[in-house]
Amino acid sequence: MSPTHSKIANSTHHPHSILSLAPETMLGIFGFLYHDAKTSACDDPSAGFPFSPAHVCRYWLDILSLKPSYWSTIIVPLHLPLVPSILSIYSDVLGQQSTISECRIYCNSSPCLPSSTENSRINAAMRALAPHLHKCETISICPRYCSSTVLASRYLNGLDTERLVYFSLFCSETDTTEDAHFTSFTCTRLLWLYMDAKTLISFAWSEGSKCGEDFDGRLRVYVKLYCPSNGPSYLAPSALITALVTLTKRSECIDCLNIDGVSFDKESVHPPALQDDINVITVELTDLHGAILREFFLRFEGGDGRIVQATRCTFDSPIIMQDVPILYLEGMDDGAAVLCALRHWDGTSLEIKNCPGFTDAALNMLTSEDLCS
Repeated sequence: MSPTHSKIANSTHHPHSILSLAPETMLGIFGFLYHDAKTSACDDPSAGFPFSPAHVCRYWLDILSLKPSYWSTIIVPLHLPLVPSILSIYSDVLGQQSTISECRIYCNSSPCLPSSTENSRINAAMRALAPHLHKCETISICPRYCSSTVLASRYLNGLDTERLVYFSLFCSETDTTEDAHFTSFTCTRLLWLYMDAKTLISFAWSEGSKCGEDFDGRLRVYVKLYCPSNGPSYLAPSALITALVTLTKRSECIDCLNIDGVSFDKESVHPPALQDDINVITVELTDLHGAILREFFLRFEGGDGRIVQATRCTFDSPIIMQDVPILYLEGMDDGAAVLCALRHWDGTSLEIKNCPGFTDAALNMLTSEDLCS
């Protein structure tokens, strides 16, 4: 054995562990990581800084908690077990912040978590974070299950914030038709709203301003998937239209409205006539059929600069689409549906993309009725 090896073997000193480094040293190391994290993108937010090192051990978590600036964004992945100590640190650190850039709660699970597991996790996360959500500029809650969004709405109800600009609350699987629990919600600077159709109705009817009178920003509304796999949806087209009219009245004009993949029941009675219109600049409709399209265009307020895009939609009766200069049709297979969309359209620019239903009959109708030059 060489002298060097013998010296190492006989040494009574143990290698230093990184856990033995002083907090000041660790903060210096974390400072470099923080700088790099701000300039790099991460596919999974929970794998970025400071969330990944915070899960290494309690010592690192305690050191990271000494720098509130690291926690301007809060990430809670529901597909991972929730660590009580991390939720506790979140609550302590957020209590020291005046503004929180983003609170994001999401599920990225494959295979799927049971709904009961996700419900339990989002309940724990919302209980810890709810007292601080009024400080957030962005609240993004995107679990897998609709039952989780309903749970989250219990904690969001009554929120009064002047900071919130972006708000999303929707799921990818409709496992319940229960209404969200919004009775009051005030957000005077909101610009972006993403919600499933059932939640949006509850939100729109809740007390509180959704756009302040002194705020000139225009709201963008994205109505997301609501499609129960079994049984009725307990959602009538008129209910969504009324909610959209209510939002329009509160924000004067919606810059962009996107409705995608919503399932409706038939109206049990003829809905009451609405006195107000939906004032929207750009409309994007995807995978919608029949009654909701008729109801929408009865209330749609046309005008200069209006744009309508319909993708894989089925018009089952002629739609009055007046004062809509620009119309896009995409992915429509049914020639009769195309004719219904075009018969009373009076615009100047039409774009057809991947529409087998746009046949010679539709083209002949356009030319014979002087709908195109």
